[in-house]
Amino acid sequence: MAQLSLNNRINSFLLLLFLSVGAMYIAGSFLKPLSFAGLVAMLLLPIARFLENKAKFKRMLSSLTCVILFAGIIAILVWAFTLQLGSFRKDLPKLRVQFYEKIGVLQHIVENKTGMNSEEQAELFKEKSAALIHLAESYVSTVAAATSHIALDFTLFFLYLLFFLLYRDKIKGFVLLLLGKPHEEEGKLVMSKISKVTQQYLLGKMIVMLIAAVLNSIGLLIVGVEHAIFFGVLAAVLGIIPYVGTFIGVSLPFMMAFVSSPTLTPALAVVGTLFGIHFLESNILIPAIIGEKVNLNALVAILAVILGGLIWGVAGMVLFLPFAGIFKIICDHTPQLNAFGYLLGNEDDIEKPLEDTVPIKS
Repeated sequence: MAQLSLNNRINSFLLLLFLSVGAMYIAGSFLKPLSFAGLVAMLLLPIARFLENKAKFKRMLSSLTCVILFAGIIAILVWAFTLQLGSFRKDLPKLRVQFYEKIGVLQHIVENKTGMNSEEQAELFKEKSAALIHLAESYVSTVAAATSHIALDFTLFFLYLLFFLLYRDKIKGFVLLLLGKPHEEEGKLVMSKISKVTQQYLLGKMIVMLIAAVLNSIGLLIVGVEHAIFFGVLAAVLGIIPYVGTFIGVSLPFMMAFVSSPTLTPALAVVGTLFGIHFLESNILIPAIIGEKVNLNALVAILAVILGGLIWGVAGMVLFLPFAGIFKIICDHTPQLNAFGYLLGNEDDIEKPLEDTVPIKS
């Protein structure tokens, strides 16, 4: 009977897990801006409380101030990036000349090695590049079609953010009513821990991007790439986009080094440097810094990133780590799920004696 009850619990949990994953996949367009808004609301919560307790702001005013402050930070970052992009665009005429000079040198080398003259090379290049041009055009069309959706998501994000801050007491009260009076204090503790984990995760994500930007910039400066800081920061930001983002982040400084250097060595050094830093970021920095912030072991942190990417793409890679941290907190405070919290935890949890965990009651 006990074994049957245990099997029923496991089957119910697995069914709930698969249904949850399916629902997240189907409702991703609705849940992604909502989830981002919830996480950012918890990040801004200390500021809102400070404004209300110290500055005596009303709830609406403090919530609006936090939203405007966050939007202002994003606008400043976009403005700074635009300035760097403008500086880079000034060098484009010179880079174009250097690029054609480099192409001429390559054509001469190919002609000497293969006997193919420049006209034949140009025809071959035109033929092979047609598919790439078609692919680029379709990609641009996709991005243009998605622009309206991105604008809508940003609008919804800021609306959700405002309402989360404005109605946070209502949401907290709703959860406590669901739990009931006997579990009220435990519910408050769990929500406090969830808020803390979310704040630590977002700060950890910013730290990882900052470290990657610094390492990228230093590496490109050592190699001698022009606009090294611009390309280093751009590669760090694009690094959150799997595969395509890394490729673009590496290819741009590669082309810069290729056209501005008489040898191929700096360009190859750019590829080795940036891919090496990206490997360090993906396999050491993210699991160590962000995984530690959410109190997860490195394996679970990596699996959460992969699963999030499969379900929600780039947004899922950002969101599923704090989701896993939140799930661990719930497991730690739910006797029937203590084993899952133990499995997800870091080394400190591994050292916890098994007899201290709460057994599943039959």
